[in-house]
Amino acid sequence: TLQYRIVGNGPDRARIASSIEHHQMQGHVTLMTNVDDAERDQLLSEATALVVPNIAFRGNGEGFGIVCVEAASVGTPVVAANIEGLRDSVIDGKTGSFFESGNAADCVRAIDAAIHHPIAPDVVRHAALDAFDWSAIILRYDSVWMSTESSMRVS
Repeated sequence: TLQYRIVGNGPDRARIASSIEHHQMQGHVTLMTNVDDAERDQLLSEATALVVPNIAFRGNGEGFGIVCVEAASVGTPVVAANIEGLRDSVIDGKTGSFFESGNAADCVRAIDAAIHHPIAPDVVRHAALDAFDWSAIILRYDSVWMSTESSMRVS
C-alpha cells in the first residue's frame, strides 16, 4: 500500500488535515509539521519518490525548487509539476520526471512510472551532484564570467 507524507506547516495545514479526516485517509496519509533538517533528510532518503504537485497561478510564480534538489541529493527521484522553477531543479529522466500541472491523471501516471520504473538512487544522486553541487555551480559561473569578460575586452 502507498503511504503519503505531507511535510510542512503552511497556511493550508488545517484544511489539509480536515480533508485527510473527511476522506478517512488517516491510514495512508500522514501530515507532519515541525520537521527539522535531519528528519527531513531521513524522510527523503526513505521515500520512493518526492511528489511536488504545485499548481501555477497568476501573481505567484514558483521559485527554484530547492526541496527537489534536496531529495535528489539523497538519491530520491522527484515527480514534479512542469512549472517555472521546478523545471530548473529537476533533470527529466535523471533526477526525476514531470507531469502537467493541475492534471491529476498525468500526476498519477508519473507517480506510477516512478514506482514501477524507478531511476536508480545512485543515478539520481550523481546527476544532482553534477548539476547542483556548489563546486559544479561555481565552475559554470566561472566559465560564463570568463567568456563574458573575454568578449568585453577591447583591442
